[in-house]
Amino acid sequence: MKRALRAHPWETTPVGAMSDWPASLKTLVDVMLDADQPMLIIWGPTRTMIYNDGYAPTLGSRHPGALGRPFFEVWPELEPDLSPIMARALAGEPIHMGDIRLTVHRNGYPEEAHFAFSYTPIRDDRQKVVGIFCPLRETTREVAAAETQAFWLKLERELMDQTDPAAIIQTSQRALGEKLQAGRVGYGAVDFEARYFTTANNWTDGSIPHQNGTHDLAAFGPEIWNALKGGEPLAIEDVTTDPRFDSPEARAAFAALQMRSALTVSLVKGGRMIAAMYVHDQRPRRWTTADRELVLQVADRTWSALTRASAEQQVRSVLSSMAEGFLLLDRQFRVVSINPEGLRLDGRARHEMLGRTHWELWPGTEHSALGQVLRRAMAEAAPAELEHVYAFEDGRTVWFETRAYPTDQGLALFYRDVSERKAAEQRLELLMREVDHRANNLMSVVQGAVALSRADDADTLRTIILGRVDALARAHQLLAASRWTGADLRRLVADEVRAYTLGDGDRVSINGPDVPLSPALAQGIAMAVHELATNALKHGALNNATGRIDVAWTRSAHGLRLTWTESGGPPVEAPTHAGFGTTVLQRALKGAIGGQTTLSWNERGLVCVLEAPLSDNAG
Repeated sequence: MKRALRAHPWETTPVGAMSDWPASLKTLVDVMLDADQPMLIIWGPTRTMIYNDGYAPTLGSRHPGALGRPFFEVWPELEPDLSPIMARALAGEPIHMGDIRLTVHRNGYPEEAHFAFSYTPIRDDRQKVVGIFCPLRETTREVAAAETQAFWLKLERELMDQTDPAAIIQTSQRALGEKLQAGRVGYGAVDFEARYFTTANNWTDGSIPHQNGTHDLAAFGPEIWNALKGGEPLAIEDVTTDPRFDSPEARAAFAALQMRSALTVSLVKGGRMIAAMYVHDQRPRRWTTADRELVLQVADRTWSALTRASAEQQVRSVLSSMAEGFLLLDRQFRVVSINPEGLRLDGRARHEMLGRTHWELWPGTEHSALGQVLRRAMAEAAPAELEHVYAFEDGRTVWFETRAYPTDQGLALFYRDVSERKAAEQRLELLMREVDHRANNLMSVVQGAVALSRADDADTLRTIILGRVDALARAHQLLAASRWTGADLRRLVADEVRAYTLGDGDRVSINGPDVPLSPALAQGIAMAVHELATNALKHGALNNATGRIDVAWTRSAHGLRLTWTESGGPPVEAPTHAGFGTTVLQRALKGAIGGQTTLSWNERGLVCVLEAPLSDNAG
């Protein structure tokens, strides 16, 4: 610019030859030319421009022709904005502008620019203002970056709050339209072949009507269509002058859309075009690289928000239909979300629970084992699980299985009612103890039966032992059939006697009320009846073809009294000493539950009376 100033014909301008310039102007020009900051001097009544190298890029294509020309002849589009400010400076007022937004045409098209500058009045020797000294800085990029950042922050906040796909698309379209000051914006998905593009509800500023529906991208021609599928944007600055659409059909199509300029950006994922976003305007418009990048980024974030919303919808659907309670807690253990099963398990409404802490909703859990597990899971960011019981205020006592998973914001709890399982486990534990107890008892009885068995030879001994074990087995079958609630006395006696009557049931009568027997009493009576039947077969009523047996019992507050009466058999005599069978018979009830046996021999046959208490019996 030093060379340009020296070579410029200043004598042909209102400023005059450089040799005639006043000292103040020469000094400021020297300062300006040596500075690397953009500076400008506006001199004289015609407001002639003198500037340095730093200011040249601000002029764009108007440099170097702007040197020595009136300011508003160079910048006619700025006169409405700057003329009043310049007039104040020429009147002697120093001006500072931290930021001013201007629309300039320095490169053949209108563009928005931002500047920070100051106007310092220049005075002559008589203190008259004869010019303006203007250091400035173009802040277009900084302002654009700040505005873009603010735009993204606002858009991200708005999209984050949206869960409905239609609302997400509408939010993105509106934000982009307002940012670019466009007439119409649309976003939509494309089919698998990336040919048909559908918009359901595009946005307009009111100057252009909505154009919703399905559009055939192939109608742009194979060259443009293939470019879009490959991720290259379609930019139309003025459809009336664009040679790519110089056909009656294309002109008619764009006329129907009521727009002059358009920018369509395709979104490509995994090598396939999946969506597109367009911006339309009624006026011709030059689309910058920044515009294209902005539209692409908005399209991408819209797709991401839609994908997130779809995933969240699926998660909500799963959480709503699952048979487990779900609870989301923040870092203060406040309830952020709860699913329908969680509400059912608790019994309260959603609005009664959201925002309240876990400890408030379930008093007593803060210092319980559950509270310790939840705090540890939160502090250590590690999963944890626990089975615990909780007593609700309405009187319910419920066993829960709870699993805690850390999240970025707190804890996710999955829990379910396992009270039935815990009760079944307790029942099984009791049953196992009972089975163990009964097995021990049975083993003792068997051992006693074997110990009391005597015979002259092995075969006879084996028969005796097997008979007694079979009697115990039949008693246990009856107990098992009733799930050990009690063996039926009538059935037990009938089964034992049937084994020795060989199907001739008319020789035995059985009478008495229904009496369920406990396992111990059933074992004792089974052994006693077995010994009586065995003895009747060998020596008593079952030893001939005419003998009979009558079994009858009564039940009273004192217990059970069973009488075994034989008649019609061979003559019997009381034994001079107790045999092994008699010993087993007498010990069967006494060893079982403290009962007693009375034996009587008369001319008609044996009479045996069995007496046993029923206080510990199943009945």
